[in-house]
Amino acid sequence: MAAGAGAGRNAERYGSSTVDKAVDILTAIAQSPAGLTNQEVSAQLGFDKSTVHRLLLTLERRGLLARTGVPARFVVGDHAQFLAWGPTPDLRVALAPVLDELVELTGESASYSIRQGDRFTCVAHRMSLHDLSYSPLTGNSYPLTSGASGLAILAFLAPPVRDEIVARGTLPAYDGSDALADPKDLRAELGRTAERGYATSGGRGGGGCSIAYPVFGRHGMVVGALAISAAEARTPLTELAAQAPKLAEAAHCLPSDLGWVTADESKSESL
Repeated sequence: MAAGAGAGRNAERYGSSTVDKAVDILTAIAQSPAGLTNQEVSAQLGFDKSTVHRLLLTLERRGLLARTGVPARFVVGDHAQFLAWGPTPDLRVALAPVLDELVELTGESASYSIRQGDRFTCVAHRMSLHDLSYSPLTGNSYPLTSGASGLAILAFLAPPVRDEIVARGTLPAYDGSDALADPKDLRAELGRTAERGYATSGGRGGGGCSIAYPVFGRHGMVVGALAISAAEARTPLTELAAQAPKLAEAAHCLPSDLGWVTADESKSESL
């Protein structure tokens, strides 16, 4: 009997068969270090391919799964790991020296945020020593469609996930100054972010501005963003953007502490 067959019947009696199938899919993929394709999930669990495809995309959109390789294989996403473990002390320990050094090098506030579904959460920050400063705060959650950290993550997600997030609903901004009300404007900004490698926000007199670099985790997929932020009245966005090389260097130092593997290693894992 297929792994999900009995569970499906019990779900019809006691709960939701759709949720039960989603759990079966997550479990099967979690037990496969190299990940599974849509077809492999369908064959292993005995589920209809169209149902599997729909559930895989939903789980990917919520960050519970992520895709890697060609053809696409699905692996456990970073949001699933966050739900299991939260922002671990080891993560905060790894971040501390990088954030402290960024504040010292740039004179601005530094923060690190992780993706959680279609939002991002700041898991660590260090304020600048200036009286007038600005930064997202540890524990606060914001939409991926706002702020430099959100845009840095969103721009490097798999295209189907990114497009679905952009197409859905409103596009609120957390600081009230850099909302992108038109999806076309947001897509254009994401294109600019992908081209230059980092995101910016602010510069419109809203009180604060930021630049952020994406950070890539296991399987070479974006998991978070490292950012520096400043009060615009003291440091305008154009001056902050001049610090991009220092931020890029710091972002490239983080992955080894966060389980990052190179693109070539990621491809070899998925074979």
